[in-house]
Amino acid sequence: MKKLILILGTLTFMLTSCGPTKDDAIKYNDSIIDITDKLTEMQKLFVNQLDGHNIDSLKITHELFVQQAEICSENLAKVKMFEGKNEFGKAASDFIAKVVTVANNEGKEMVELLIKLDEEYTNEDFEKLNNLAETMDEKNDKAFKYLEKEQIAFSKEWNFKLKFDR
Repeated sequence: MKKLILILGTLTFMLTSCGPTKDDAIKYNDSIIDITDKLTEMQKLFVNQLDGHNIDSLKITHELFVQQAEICSENLAKVKMFEGKNEFGKAASDFIAKVVTVANNEGKEMVELLIKLDEEYTNEDFEKLNNLAETMDEKNDKAFKYLEKEQIAFSKEWNFKLKFDR
């Protein structure tokens, strides 16, 4: 009888101690958000330069934005899938991929428009710049909402609260 109780106790302990914990889930969440935060910080720096007052700074921040997007993509690829599920990781990957695309397409076009001399700048250029900005915002918002939705689902599944204080 004692052996049976000891075996059951050991088996129960082994089954409950296997697999990732809530703390592991929090660390996974934080590692992904740390990566995406670095990208959004650089994106904000780029967007702040879109006033066109300092063309050199605009070019530099765009280049840094593109580089940071590629670095974040590489860093996220190194993060292993969590507990065989990867919806949150996929959403982060999609978010970064979308931001990379936006940086290389809309961002690049915006820089090209803004580096024109004032006398070369037309109303069509101004409209195109506004359209590019709207497209950039729409694409980023859609990707971010998907990321946020999957992060919330992940936190609910692993029973931890998200802090939106960044």
